[in-house]
Amino acid sequence: MRKSTPENPTKNLLEWTVFGISSGLVLVTLTLLTLAAFGVEEGPAEMRAETGTPVSKDGWIRIPVTVKNNGERVAANVEVKVCLGHGEGKREAGFTIDFVPRGGSRAGAVSFRETGEPAVVECEVIGYEEP
Repeated sequence: MRKSTPENPTKNLLEWTVFGISSGLVLVTLTLLTLAAFGVEEGPAEMRAETGTPVSKDGWIRIPVTVKNNGERVAANVEVKVCLGHGEGKREAGFTIDFVPRGGSRAGAVSFRETGEPAVVECEVIGYEEP
């Protein structure tokens, strides 16, 4: 083994070990990212909207909504509509979610004035854009 000098330093066992582990981690990360990039399937976004449990407070009913994207593409400007009741007493509210990644979900909520009558809650995704 060579002798270490300031002009020509040699690496000790710890430095080589750290170098080897770091190089291995970088190669594994690059391999996984490459496989993930080639493994993406082409297909549309599949949007689903689900309502949570309505919460009543101070004369208002707050209905939480979760929007899930089970598809293969990103969805932008997702329009969500929530309906409370049916027939002539049907009320609607909605909101827009800016961005839902593939395989991801986002949450929002709508509010209605409480009427004291039990009502059916319906929720749907009206539309979205593919960026």
